[in-house]
Amino acid sequence: MKLLSLLSAHSHAKRWLAAALALIVAAGVCLASYGNVDAAIRQNRIERLNARIENIYTSEYQNAADEKLAQEKSTSAATEDDMLIVENPYGTNTTSLYVYFTTDDAVSVSYTVHADGYADFTRTAYQRSKYAKTHEFQLLGLIPDVKNTITFTLTDSDGDSRTKTVERKGASLLGNEETQLEQTVSAKSGQNLGDGLYAILGNDSDEQDFMFYYDTNGVLRGEIPVLYYRSHRLLFDKNGLMWFSASTKHMVGMNRLGKLEKIYDLGSRYILHHDYALDSNGDIVMLATELNRDDHAVQDQVAKLDTSTGKVTKVLDFGEMFADYKASTTHAGTDESDMSAKGRWDWLHVNTIQLLDDGSALFSARETSTIIKVNDLESNPTLDYMIGERSVWKGTKEASSFLTKVGDFSDTGGQHSITYV
Repeated sequence: MKLLSLLSAHSHAKRWLAAALALIVAAGVCLASYGNVDAAIRQNRIERLNARIENIYTSEYQNAADEKLAQEKSTSAATEDDMLIVENPYGTNTTSLYVYFTTDDAVSVSYTVHADGYADFTRTAYQRSKYAKTHEFQLLGLIPDVKNTITFTLTDSDGDSRTKTVERKGASLLGNEETQLEQTVSAKSGQNLGDGLYAILGNDSDEQDFMFYYDTNGVLRGEIPVLYYRSHRLLFDKNGLMWFSASTKHMVGMNRLGKLEKIYDLGSRYILHHDYALDSNGDIVMLATELNRDDHAVQDQVAKLDTSTGKVTKVLDFGEMFADYKASTTHAGTDESDMSAKGRWDWLHVNTIQLLDDGSALFSARETSTIIKVNDLESNPTLDYMIGERSVWKGTKEASSFLTKVGDFSDTGGQHSITYV
């Protein structure tokens, strides 16, 4: 009887163990399944958002937004007591507002955005004349998903002011960025941080990419979607356009209302790499990779975008200027504009351009830890001098082009940026 009891207990134990193992396996399968479903939902969301942003970066979308605004303006009272206010009509700044109204007298316009729990945000609206009767501008600074109280202050030339107040719920963000950044350092007593905005130029992620505006209190005041990659620099031309890269292949010019007036595809020859600058003619000189090269060299070109026509032309091939040095290097490297590419020849890796008033330019070359000065960049580029570690260029004719170091200080080393002041 004891043996039978033990065998029976052992049999029950085996069945319990088998059941437990089955439960664990089933739970694991469920978790894996849920994980796959979650990943699929996330990927679907990204794809839908990508498609939405791609549509925004078209002339058709921008022109349609113009037409819709024109229709709304024609049917709106658009007075100071009944302003025409439209949420992000051009799709280029999620929490922005388009504001249009007229006044009987010429006034300047400022506004303050208030939302509980956040610092107030005050700005002066742009107008061609300080005092005007027609007012049209982009309003920044709304806090997403909460009530924002916006107070407009209208001031005439005598200094007399009146206020108008409206309430708007801020739009939901498209991304996952923080609305309020954590403050780890405080300004010194009496130190004025100004009223500018800090531009976070892009997150270069596997998800939708954005550019962000944060104020000096660390509060998000703008979310600008880009196609992909990142916006490397903001350039402001004489026509009131803000130029930035929306991908490795797109340069755009945005006006003060948020409309993309210029949308240029760089074509099949070049993709952008890291930096660009406005020249004296208002064209954009950019660092680039030339595609479809037999030698697979990357990040060693300078090209120019004509901002009037969209035409892209070659300015300088550093591989030709430094042919001997290039030939002495290995083909190891990657193309940061296309991380899936293999066997790229990243022998110089130019990552910064600074255009000077005399037509010359300064470049930063990461792979050689060198600062390079080129004369007559856009007409007849020639090497002027270099700064850095001369030994890297030992045995080449360019070694004699280095400036002499005077003093005891560290050389540049793998630098990612230079600034001429």
